[in-house]
Amino acid sequence: MLTKKIKFTSNKFDKIKISLIVTIILVFILLFLKPFDMFSYITNAKWYLYFGYGASLFLAHLITIFVEDRIYQRQDKKWYIKNEIFVKLLYFFIASIIIYFYHFLFVKTFQKPWTSFPVFVFNYTLPFFLMFVPLMIFYRNLKGEIYKEAERKINFEGTNKSEKFTLKQEDILFARSENNYVFIYYLDDELVKKIMLRNTLSKVQKQALFLIKSHRSYLVNPKKIDSLKGNSQNANLLLKSFDEKIPVSKTYFKKIQELNFNKEL
Repeated sequence: MLTKKIKFTSNKFDKIKISLIVTIILVFILLFLKPFDMFSYITNAKWYLYFGYGASLFLAHLITIFVEDRIYQRQDKKWYIKNEIFVKLLYFFIASIIIYFYHFLFVKTFQKPWTSFPVFVFNYTLPFFLMFVPLMIFYRNLKGEIYKEAERKINFEGTNKSEKFTLKQEDILFARSENNYVFIYYLDDELVKKIMLRNTLSKVQKQALFLIKSHRSYLVNPKKIDSLKGNSQNANLLLKSFDEKIPVSKTYFKKIQELNFNKEL
C-alpha cells in the first residue's frame, strides 16, 4: 500500500500556483470569516498582519516543494504514497513552526512560548491543515502525472543481414558469446527466451550500449541485477527473473560492485 505509485506534480509553476491559491484562501478566511475568534485581539488598524500568516504558509510550502523535488529525482522520478504522507507531515511541521513564530513575534507575545506552541498547533494550525491538505491532494491528482520512461526498443543485427531482431530494452537480461555466435536472453510474458546471432560480443554491445560487461563472454542489463555474490577472485551475479548465475571476472568486479542493484525500471 505505502509503496504504490501515485501522481506527482513535476511542474514547479503549477505547485507554486496552488500554493498561492491556498495562501489567498487562508488570508480570506482570516480577514473576513475570523474563525474560532482566534484573532479578535487584532485591531482594525493592524488588518495587514493577516497577510503574514499567508506568507508564512507560502514559505513553508516552498520549502516543502524543494524537499519533495529532491526525493522525486533521487527515486528516478517515482512518487509513492509513503512519500506523499511524509511530505504532508513535513509541510505541517514546517508551517506550524513558521506560523507560530510569526504569531509570537509580530501578533501576540506569549508569556511561555514553548508551552503555548502545542496548544497553538492543536487549536489553530491543525484545523487549517486539515482544511487545505485535501485541496492540495485533489490538485495533485488533477494536474499530476505518473512518470513513465519512454519504451526503448533495441535493434540487433547479425553479420548475416537477414538476422534482425527487435527487443524492448527493459526485457533484455543478458548476452552470452559462444564461438562465433551471441545468445541474447530476454523476457517474454515473464518467460525467459533467447535469440541467436552470428556476431561478436563487442559488436552486440555497440548495438545495445546500456549493456555492461561482467565477463569476457557476458554482457548484462544493469537494471536486471539482483545481487552480487563472492569476491573479486570468484564472483557471480544473480539476475531478476533468472535462476542461473552469471560469472563476474576480476577485471569487471569493481565496476559491477559500484552499481545500485535496487534501482527500479
